[in-house]
Amino acid sequence: MRNSDSLFSEPHIHNKAPNIEQPNQPAQPKKLKEKIRSLAVRTSESPFGCGLLFLIGLIEATLIPMPADEVLISLGALKPRRALSYSFALIAGAVVGSLIGYAIGYMAYHTVGTFLIEKLGWEQAASQILNDYRHSGLEILLTSGFIPLPYALFTVLAGANETLPVVPFVIAGAIGRTVRFLPVGVVLRLFGAKLAPYVEHHLDKIIMIFAGFMLTFFAIRVWLGSF
Repeated sequence: MRNSDSLFSEPHIHNKAPNIEQPNQPAQPKKLKEKIRSLAVRTSESPFGCGLLFLIGLIEATLIPMPADEVLISLGALKPRRALSYSFALIAGAVVGSLIGYAIGYMAYHTVGTFLIEKLGWEQAASQILNDYRHSGLEILLTSGFIPLPYALFTVLAGANETLPVVPFVIAGAIGRTVRFLPVGVVLRLFGAKLAPYVEHHLDKIIMIFAGFMLTFFAIRVWLGSF
């Protein structure tokens, strides 16, 4: 196992739970969002909506930030009946992409990984994630949907740190991405385009409510199973 201490020279932060500062990132320009919505409109009239979201999920998990939420909301609002399919396509792409990100971190971190992290100004966040992985790696992946950082940081650094076996990494990451994207599909499938603006502006609240329901459901199942 490589010593991940050598990956960054900053001091470690010994928190059990993720405590990650967000890197300074410029807000997405309006022109970019307009282009995304235009692409979503064109794609919604073709059979390639799920393919587009699968590709976005894959790219987002390999160290290239993508506006996955905006595309999912735009497509789901245009085609509410396919909103759940769009969510699952995005989740599937993220799972496949997470394996690519893990491989990049494992095999090419000091070349490809560090180059992109430095170019995007994520050194401090990466240092904190590396340290936290040694204490609570699975917890970080499970809560990655609530942390406003590119998912690729978590996948690449998991491979670089080598403290997470691949199978638990994939399972935890899939759960985290499901918690992130499935609520959007559920809300748009049930209520349609009229709630799309609310979803876009209150996405974090929706995710938290969905996660709360999931935790309550599993807690009840465990409690009933104990009798």
